[in-house]
Formats: sequence, C-alpha cells, structure tokens
Amino acid sequence: MDNDNKETLFKLMRFNVNYLDSPKKFINLDQYAEKMKEGQKKIYFTFGSTYKQALDSPFYETFKGTDVPVLVITNQLDEFCMTSSGDHRGMPFVNIETAQIDEIRKDLGLT
Repeated sequence: MDNDNKETLFKLMRFNVNYLDSPKKFINLDQYAEKMKEGQKKIYFTFGSTYKQALDSPFYETFKGTDVPVLVITNQLDEFCMTSSGDHRGMPFVNIETAQIDEIRKDLGLT
C-alpha cells in the first residue's frame, strides 16, 4: 500500500457490505463510517472467495443480528490493502477471522 496516498486510494475503492445483502452493490469507506454503530471505533471486514462464502464464515456469526456493518471482501488485493495500511482515518481495520473473538464481543457490547 502506498502510505503517502492511501487516503486518496481508499476514496477510489468500493466494497460489498453485509447490510446491503447483495454482492452487486458497493459502498466506499465514508459510507461505511456513516453506518457505524454509535461508539464503534473499528472497521470490520470478512474475506472469502465469494460474497456468500464470506458471510457463511463461522466468524461472521457474532455479527448476525447486530447493526454493526461488516465489509465483505472477495478480492485478495483489497484484503492486502486493508491489512497493510492498518487503518482508515484512525479507525483500524479488523479482519474478523483473525481477531480475538472476546475482543470483538467486547467491542460489540456482547459481554
């Protein structure tokens, strides 16, 4: 990731998200931020080879029934950009498959 230009690059990127229920609808990170739950400080994402596979992940179960948006990444380059950049405007990217489940549950107010 080009850290000097990452904000500009992120403005160009589009992502699927769980609340749109469609692999053909996309948002940008500013639209994601508008949907964030009050007090949410992290950008959550899940990765899979397809939209359905990503949402069928057992790691996504914690997010079902919550109003927390989760980016659905199906492109390895997008996943690499998020992982290598670390954050967007001070909000860290969290891969729900590699994060500690107890930390996620605490962040979501489920503990």
